[in-house]
Amino acid sequence: MKHNSDNFTAHFYLMCLYAQKGQWEQSLQHALQARRLDYSDVNTHLGTIYAYANLGRWQQAYEAVQASLKLSFDAQAHSALWRVKGDLLVDRYTLTYQKTLLQQALSSYRQAVKRDPTNIQAIVGIARVEIERRAYQAARQRLQKVLSQVRLNEPGGQRRKALVLYYLGVIEEHQGRLKEARRLYREAVRTHPSSFLPFTSAELQGYAILGLLGLKRVQDVQEGPKK
Repeated sequence: MKHNSDNFTAHFYLMCLYAQKGQWEQSLQHALQARRLDYSDVNTHLGTIYAYANLGRWQQAYEAVQASLKLSFDAQAHSALWRVKGDLLVDRYTLTYQKTLLQQALSSYRQAVKRDPTNIQAIVGIARVEIERRAYQAARQRLQKVLSQVRLNEPGGQRRKALVLYYLGVIEEHQGRLKEARRLYREAVRTHPSSFLPFTSAELQGYAILGLLGLKRVQDVQEGPKK
């Protein structure tokens, strides 16, 4: 950065680093710089959205995802953006309990799965909506099915498995089976401990970091800044 303040790769990794540290203001600054340097990289858009969301700037996060969805990304990238939109809407619903937000979130998750049927986080999102609607059996069946599809050796695989186990635990807890819920929670934490530290205040934060890093394209640190 001292030699070249317009180094895309440097801004990109600083965006990720500050996100991992929960320093969202700094992450946002570098996300905006990286996005300015390469507007075609979906991860800079995701980084901007996550930072706004975790700073409590929901409206800016929502406007950012809406704008990004209008751009010409591939199906996988659009799937990620639709999933994040769903997360934003569910996050807002947990604060306002406006049922229209829950329906909008479900539609967003379905759009994500339509574009990428392997988007496990979007499928988990659908299950989250079902849990909110107390459709526990449907949510359990959905999560159990997707659990068998998780590949731990793929980037973000352990994180995805932990998410599925966590929400299976939520279902058990809601239905009063606390012993089974605790077992599932413990297994989720063992599978991916960092998913549950320090993100306890908002589920959206739990989605943020590995959603970003799991999508990241391999960057060649030798290529220099992108114009």
